[in-house]
Amino acid sequence: MSFSSVKVHYCRYMQDWDKLSERICKSSYVGFDVEYVDKTPATIQLSSPTEAFVLHVFHYKELPKTLIQLLENDGIIKIGVGVKDDLKKIDDKYKTHCQGGLDIGWTAYLIGAISEYRGIDYLGEKLLGEKKLGGFATWGIGRLEKKQIDYAAKDAWIGVCVAEKIIMKV
Repeated sequence: MSFSSVKVHYCRYMQDWDKLSERICKSSYVGFDVEYVDKTPATIQLSSPTEAFVLHVFHYKELPKTLIQLLENDGIIKIGVGVKDDLKKIDDKYKTHCQGGLDIGWTAYLIGAISEYRGIDYLGEKLLGEKKLGGFATWGIGRLEKKQIDYAAKDAWIGVCVAEKIIMKV
């Protein structure tokens, strides 16, 4: 599977997420990432291998209840690189108790899929043949551009797809 076949949902408003949340909240694992404005979460990305969700939480007054339930549920594994730091920053900002983070960079290294701990860009290129798009500076103000949405979604998608690939090897 390639990222070009992934259905990407941009949830600028809470009601956008509310309409779609059941599509991913029943998963036992999701790709996960966060983009920031300063040290404040601006977007939270979640992904399955076929669908990705970019929640532009910078515009939300509070986090949606279904998102909090997903983040606090240790039975839903949140997969990415640097996940524990991202979950801690969400905890600090929104007074949540996020659980269930799995750093796929360390996992890939520990099982021998890669020779040293590396970031999501490297994992995507080395293990999936997927290159990342360029980075972006502005995540908070206004509506995100399509290339920003795809960049954010791809981070979460790479996490879940790398996990599936290396788990099949073990």
